[in-house]
Amino acid sequence: IQSGRADATFGPNVTGAYKSLLTGKTKLVGTVPGGWPKTANIAVTLKKGNGLVDAVQASLNSAIASGAYIKVLDRWGESVEKIDHSEINPPGLGD
Repeated sequence: IQSGRADATFGPNVTGAYKSLLTGKTKLVGTVPGGWPKTANIAVTLKKGNGLVDAVQASLNSAIASGAYIKVLDRWGESVEKIDHSEINPPGLGD
């Protein structure tokens, strides 16, 4: 796009959002969920039965509640991807 050989690009949101935030030379005009039409949120994956599931979820929800989570997303231009709370094994692509 910046070289003038293309007018638009369609790709991972994280790349486009960060470049737009970083340089201001491009504009992110929309997003399409990766699992469209289903939800495909980013996940933390843990070994089954290791006892960390509840602690990791509590940590993520604490970061969300404290505002630290949104600060990180804003820094990278990813606030459009935010979630309201962590879920354990939510329905989605595997259904």
